[in-house]
Amino acid sequence: MNPTRGILVAGNWKMNHAPAGTHAFFQDLHAHMDPAVRAALGLQLRGALFVPAISLATGLEGRGSLPLFIGAQNVHWEKAGAFTGEISGPMLTELGVSWALVGHSERR
Repeated sequence: MNPTRGILVAGNWKMNHAPAGTHAFFQDLHAHMDPAVRAALGLQLRGALFVPAISLATGLEGRGSLPLFIGAQNVHWEKAGAFTGEISGPMLTELGVSWALVGHSERR
């Protein structure tokens, strides 16, 4: 997907939806999203969901073919090291995540 074209709607889940809740969310979303309606409107609608770290893999799998970017809620600037609880860019890349919130007020 090209993030520079069309409409982008993004949301940060904060500390909500562990993997089971993330799975249920995507099941419900797939059940209610009609691609034909989106195509009829002529919109290139894309979304980005910034999910808790423990739900990243579930979110990537759960989005399926939906036009959604799954992003991390934070990323550490170092590639590796003694940074308890942090996630590095290379770790996210290995998982398949290419988006992250940086500098969010709650993380400063």
